Amino acid sequence: MRHPIITSTLGAAVILVVAAAVLWAMPVQAAQCGKASWYGEAHHGRLMANGKPFNMHALTAASNTLPLGARALVTAGKRSGVVRITDRGGFGKYGRIIDLSKAAFAKLAPTGQGIVRVCVE
Repeated sequence: MRHPIITSTLGAAVILVVAAAVLWAMPVQAAQCGKASWYGEAHHGRLMANGKPFNMHALTAASNTLPLGARALVTAGKRSGVVRITDRGGFGKYGRIIDLSKAAFAKLAPTGQGIVRVCVE
């Protein structure tokens, strides 16, 4: 007869080893630098790719390369902020790498600027 503590400990160890192997196999994304834009009033309240309504006052972003739900550090010069990827977009055809919510963009540059050079990690 197996001892229940040993069995559960062994099971937990197997789960940890499998989880570590999966995380080890995941690619680490290097920082990507390029142009960022913002979106706000026209999209406020509309459903995003994650199925929730867009809130231009939240620190969120749209990315075509990062997974939905991921967090990304966005840096512009000496200013930076962490955003959650909640949406997708067609901004890549305009040469931009990320589309920030109005609030997220405002942490990096004045919204009147429209576009800012950023690095995303």
